[in-house]
Amino acid sequence: MSYDIYCYKSKLDRPNLEEAQAIMELEEEENSSDSESKLKIAKALISYNPKFECFEFDYEEISKLQGTSIDETKEAFDHIELNTPDGELAIQITIYGDTVSITVPYWYSGDDANQVFNNINEYAKVIRKAVGYFVYDPQTDKVFDPLKENIFELDIYQSITDQVEKMKSEQIEKSNKKPWWKFW
Repeated sequence: MSYDIYCYKSKLDRPNLEEAQAIMELEEEENSSDSESKLKIAKALISYNPKFECFEFDYEEISKLQGTSIDETKEAFDHIELNTPDGELAIQITIYGDTVSITVPYWYSGDDANQVFNNINEYAKVIRKAVGYFVYDPQTDKVFDPLKENIFELDIYQSITDQVEKMKSEQIEKSNKKPWWKFW
């Protein structure tokens, strides 16, 4: 489970919920291959945070697993994936042609959660400055210009993080209980 934010290329030149939702639906079906935008975004983000690590796809292994040619695999996996290094607050940024997803696991609370959301906000600003994309938060169904406002909902993230922690605790508790029929 993760909190996902999307940056998207608008044809309206302003944040618009219906447009953002339509673009996200389209992006799920078919990826754009705007290599120039992808590289521009990746360079801007790496310039902002040089600690980002670019994931390298093993196209040969993927093609074997999927039973496709290497060219088909390269076409299917033509996005750029940036990750924070181990030991840093975990954020994954996946750059497609007309959209960017920023993904954060439901692991953080307190100061760490605040810092993660500050990072997301800064990355959204970098993307906006680099290619003009707006932000869509599907958890709240809100769209906005990150250079003008920050409407990420830390409270929603925190409440879901609390629910995930509760579910983990309950699962651990269940696995530690002996079945009623075991007497030894």
